[in-house]
Amino acid sequence: MNSGGLTFGLTRSSARLLCSLALSGQPAVSPVARQRPSKEQRAIAKQIGVSLRRGDTLEVAAARLLDAVGPAVLQEPIRSATQKQVDFGASLGLDVSTDSKRVASALITQALIDRNTRRIAELGLKPGDRVVCVTDIDLGGRRFVDEREYAISSIHPHGRIFFKGQLSERVAGPGSKGRDMTQRD
Repeated sequence: MNSGGLTFGLTRSSARLLCSLALSGQPAVSPVARQRPSKEQRAIAKQIGVSLRRGDTLEVAAARLLDAVGPAVLQEPIRSATQKQVDFGASLGLDVSTDSKRVASALITQALIDRNTRRIAELGLKPGDRVVCVTDIDLGGRRFVDEREYAISSIHPHGRIFFKGQLSERVAGPGSKGRDMTQRD
């Protein structure tokens, strides 16, 4: 467990997923999935000499532009991606080692959204599905297990799953530890 949330796994029909539960009590707002850079972004990039790369999304383009103009508009100056970002990016198949902290964050966010939406489609999750979440917590060598059944209320297009009466869950990929979710028929 980290200060930002609880990481756990999700299982349905022998497929495992990685999920993240926001502990703030408020669902986070997901960025728009797979929108290409806007005309305005492309025009500004051309004017100030910023190279937008093939495959950049709206959010990645915004990060690249903000890196270029950040100090002029009193934003955080460019900083290299952190080691945690580099390591996490590598676990997602991304090389963010030469990117800025802002760009690495945008690239990682987009990769997670892509995984979320792909896994939800692969599993065929839909509103009304009943799932069981099994939370496996290790606290200083002591193991605690909690099982709870939920019904999926809705699924946001960006991979956020809302449960009836619960905080939202975000599906993020295979190979997780901790929390498993199994569909109930």
